[in-house]
Amino acid sequence: MTSTLHRAFSVFLFTPSEELVLQKRSATKITFPSLWTNSCCSHPLWNDIEMETKDALGIKMAAQRKLDHELGVGLIDIQRMSVMGRFLYEARMADGEWMEHELDYAVIVPDFDPKTLNPDPEEVSDVRLVSKEDLASMMITTSQFSPWFSLFYKEKWLSTWWDNLANLDRFADSKPVHKLQP
Repeated sequence: MTSTLHRAFSVFLFTPSEELVLQKRSATKITFPSLWTNSCCSHPLWNDIEMETKDALGIKMAAQRKLDHELGVGLIDIQRMSVMGRFLYEARMADGEWMEHELDYAVIVPDFDPKTLNPDPEEVSDVRLVSKEDLASMMITTSQFSPWFSLFYKEKWLSTWWDNLANLDRFADSKPVHKLQP
């Protein structure tokens, strides 16, 4: 089974105390249900607004929409979003029925106020704020993570961004497409 390459985004929300907001995908999700993953991930709609490529405006607008839909956080200012790069990956579910083949835009939002979280239970079954140490422990003790999140973690992209939240522009590069290897 093959999957058509399509655009996606993965948002990483960081609190002022530099904790990462993780979500556990709802058990009713079609792809990769009940797995821990980054704060929010989805696909832009096929419309003029979310397909706009200049300054990754479409991706930011799509991320803004889905952050409110999944986590109930209201409309986060797109000026606070940093698109860190574009990442190509493929992932197949264990049952082999579904596969993702995505050009995934990584979006970072620092200084996110976690008091605004109001997750939609149809989308998100749990939310955790984790430190780097908490996440490292979770990665060792559970294999219950989405494949794309695991790749961002394994290939050290996440730790680089996490270590440089005050200086993200230095690490943002959307020109090349980085291939994430399982």
